[in-house]
This record gives sequence, C-alpha cells and structure tokens, in this order.
Amino acid sequence: ARLINTAGQGFRAGRSALGRYEGTVNVPVAFGDLYAHNPARLDTSLLSLDIRNELTAPHKVFGFYMTMAASMTLGVFSTSLQQLVEQPVTLTPEMLKLYLADATTPMPTNTVTIEANGALRFPLFFRAASNLPWQKIVRIDIELTTAMFDGFVLDNTAITTPVGTHHAWIETRPGLLAEVPTAQRQVLLPLVSG
Repeated sequence: ARLINTAGQGFRAGRSALGRYEGTVNVPVAFGDLYAHNPARLDTSLLSLDIRNELTAPHKVFGFYMTMAASMTLGVFSTSLQQLVEQPVTLTPEMLKLYLADATTPMPTNTVTIEANGALRFPLFFRAASNLPWQKIVRIDIELTTAMFDGFVLDNTAITTPVGTHHAWIETRPGLLAEVPTAQRQVLLPLVSG
C-alpha cells in the first residue's frame, strides 16, 4: 500500500500478508487485512494498492479473481482523547480504479462487481479478445476524499497537561498505541548545515 498526495509524492505505508499456493490454484487463498500508516502526516489524497501477482496466466476454466472487503477503516489520532478514533467507510465499485501494467487510464468501473456477501470482486487478468495475450491488473487506486472524514466527531477540549509537557506513542500493533516512557523519548531536531 502507498499513500500519495496531490503532487504525486508518497511513500510505502504498509503491506498485506503474502499468500502462497503450489500447483494449480483452484481454492481460495487468504491474505488477511492490510494496514496503511501515515506517521509522517503526509496530506494524502490517494491510497494506492500494488498487486504483487506472480501467477503467469489464468486457468482456462476457473480464471483468477481477487476479492476484497467492501469497507475500509479510517483512523485519526485525537490528541484531546489521547487515543485513536476510527470509522468505517463503505467501498463501492466506482471507488476502485484498476490499472493494467503500463496503463495510464483505469479499467471500466464494471470490471469490479459485488458478491452476495458484499465483498468487491475483480479479475487479476484481462484480455480484450481471446486471441490477445493476457494482461495483469497491477494496481488499485482509491481516492481519499474529505467526505470520508466528515463522520469523525473529535473532542476539541483543550489538553489539561501543563505547558511544555510532551507525549510520545508507539503503535505496538495496528490500532493499539502505547505511551513511550519519558526516559525512552528522543527529541528529533532537523539537520542544519551552513
């Protein structure tokens, strides 16, 4: 997963588990959840998911499809509450922009369908005609809009700690923040050369 701003700058923000299967794959392979983090507080407008698909071609009968949950969870850290505040966002096929290798325009929105359980489903391979080679879908872009954050109600009560007090947290696992003891904190200063 990469987080990208409007200028096209970004960074790798997380990754999912690696799914492996030897031989012909005709059973579901689970990958688990994917977590993306923004510790640098980059003003991001896009969540870009790289599909690392090492398969060579789809099976002529089964094909290869990928499913993903129909929602994602957004979280922001509330300084007044001193905790992470989260809310789910429902994903629709129109929100997912699928790209073939070397493509600059996304696949049609009807490439993504909704399964009976609400999961979003799309092919990992595509070809325009049966006599053309298969192409891999290598990237999914999800635009992060301000409307996605409208549901957050953050407590803007002032923090009651004295002026000069500072805190530091470390995320011990996704969504779980623990305060770093004072003795272990480090002050990071910018490097100035002249």
